[in-house]
Amino acid sequence: RVVLEILYYLFVITTIFEEFWELALARSHGQWYFTDAWNYIEVCCAALQVYNLINWVALCLAKNRFLPNEQYVVYPLQAYKIGGLLANRDEAELAKMLAMYEDVSYIVEIERSDKHRNTVVGFLLMFRLMKQLDFHPRLGIITRTLQQAFSSLMHFLAVFIILMAIFIVLGIYA
Repeated sequence: RVVLEILYYLFVITTIFEEFWELALARSHGQWYFTDAWNYIEVCCAALQVYNLINWVALCLAKNRFLPNEQYVVYPLQAYKIGGLLANRDEAELAKMLAMYEDVSYIVEIERSDKHRNTVVGFLLMFRLMKQLDFHPRLGIITRTLQQAFSSLMHFLAVFIILMAIFIVLGIYA
């Protein structure tokens, strides 16, 4: 899996260099790079992928540092006989156990946010694929149809989001 992820991030770096190349070409011809809406999608996708790369490195480092003990003896076996269960608690061992729980929480949070960002990146990559297919008369019919219907789709989407928000509120508070 690590080899595939490294290969993926090499492709990400290649894409970023390609975008910088397109930006330099547009500037050399006296054009503004962001006249095409697809360029916004590509820049957002590249930025999210770079952020994912940084988080992936942080996740790998956190997983390598995570070395929990097999057990944490916070309460010795004989502690309940002398003053009850909470009498002779080992504070150092308790601190180690709580630190281990915080490490687990940190790793889980990184993985959860990584999944959410990767979902967004997947949608952006789908849009980039539609852009790449635009060159062919038959394959590009989806992108040309979406371009022509963009205004109507945005108005529909606005009404749809408002209605869904109302249903969400009714579902939660009803």
